[in-house]
Amino acid sequence: NLKALIQVKQGLVQDTTQSIISFSSDYNNRAFSITPVGATVTPTLFFERYDQTAGHWLGFSRNEVQREGLTFNTWDNDGERFFVSCHARFNKNITAEGIIMQGTWNGTTGKPEAGILSIESGNTIWSGSDFLAIGDHLSNSFTNVMARSFNQQSTLSSKTNIEAVDPKYALDLVNKTDIRSYQYKSDVALGKTKRYTSLIIDDVNDVSQYYAPDEFTNEERTGRDDGSAVGYLFLAIQELTRRIKTLEDKLNG
Repeated sequence: NLKALIQVKQGLVQDTTQSIISFSSDYNNRAFSITPVGATVTPTLFFERYDQTAGHWLGFSRNEVQREGLTFNTWDNDGERFFVSCHARFNKNITAEGIIMQGTWNGTTGKPEAGILSIESGNTIWSGSDFLAIGDHLSNSFTNVMARSFNQQSTLSSKTNIEAVDPKYALDLVNKTDIRSYQYKSDVALGKTKRYTSLIIDDVNDVSQYYAPDEFTNEERTGRDDGSAVGYLFLAIQELTRRIKTLEDKLNG
């Protein structure tokens, strides 16, 4: 219960009965207190560098009544003033009012690894060596993705071993592909009735029940390759146009 200026340059200050030291500041009678379980600073904890310009500081504050919890501030709240020099784990929500910059991770420049990223409404984002998936990672089902447009890379500089494709072969391939209407099991489980129409990749039977050529699927045969399918449809239409033109020429003498 000592109320005075206490100046300790070296050594230990301890109350032998309670092990509590309290320092007052203005009307706050416990601005700084030390107990056996730790130190408490109310309302703000500041740190100042001994060789830094006066007024430059960093500290933790609870002065912002609009927010819950604790805020961390630097002397100008600008620039790279605060660093986490080890792995950090956040068990609650993270809100960024500025830009989250991508740096280094495990010695690899610009490649932080999140593993599985959970987003609102129960969806997740995960990736493999050559894909990025959005949906339910546990059930390996996928969700709808909305955008103004989807652009697939198609520049000449990115391609090699370019070959022509026979339009007759393209038309034949399109005609042989089995197209069916179906529902997804995950939709039916939720009571949805939406039906889809496309080719079906048979990953159940040893002998496929539906013909889906490799030209219209990805290399692993786990999904459609709509980009290539569109290319073959172009060729099929060109072949049909050629045949119609030939018939029109014959009819017109």
